[in-house]
Amino acid sequence: MLAATRIATDAAIAVLARYRSHHDLRVRGELVRAWSRFDTDAFGREVVAHLNEDNLYFPVSNLAELHAISSYGGRARIKISGEFTTAEFINGCRTERLTHLWVATDIGKCWRWLREFPQPRFFTIETPLPPVDVTALAQVLPPRTIRVPQGVVVTGADELPSQVVTNACIFYRLDRRNGDGWGIALDCVYERDTVTRPTPTHRTKRRPNP
Repeated sequence: MLAATRIATDAAIAVLARYRSHHDLRVRGELVRAWSRFDTDAFGREVVAHLNEDNLYFPVSNLAELHAISSYGGRARIKISGEFTTAEFINGCRTERLTHLWVATDIGKCWRWLREFPQPRFFTIETPLPPVDVTALAQVLPPRTIRVPQGVVVTGADELPSQVVTNACIFYRLDRRNGDGWGIALDCVYERDTVTRPTPTHRTKRRPNP
């Protein structure tokens, strides 16, 4: 299967379509990440549209992929992996479906545009910028969890409204795992006092309160 994802021909699409009903997240992840190498419509129609959505982020690297995802009814988890303006993403996205958003490109420092999404629960910011200012999230419906890359400084968390505490808003570090995507590490960067910590598999560290 991995060899077929790198060939990027119509014949390879036929091969990869045989795996589109696979339940393993790793298989589904390899398939959806290969989308940008193939014809958007053909690969989307034969493979992406049929993938089980459970725990799977659907990357969109251009407007054609974003519009294709919307034509399939939208998806709950989307990863912005290409250059969009916020207006382009909002207009091309089925906003009512989106619950998990992963921003992997520089789409600006202001997050007020997230107010267009009625039910955000999980927000990942993958950015090379040293500080991530989440102050603007106070003016939108706050997600339950916000993830940032390891080493990124989070500012503005104290500006979030009081209901964020009851919604279990946590800031985590992200670590590379086997060079394949991002995962939540257990070293917590910031945690509200009333949050119940997930059961760890190894030692966790908590930042002291200022």
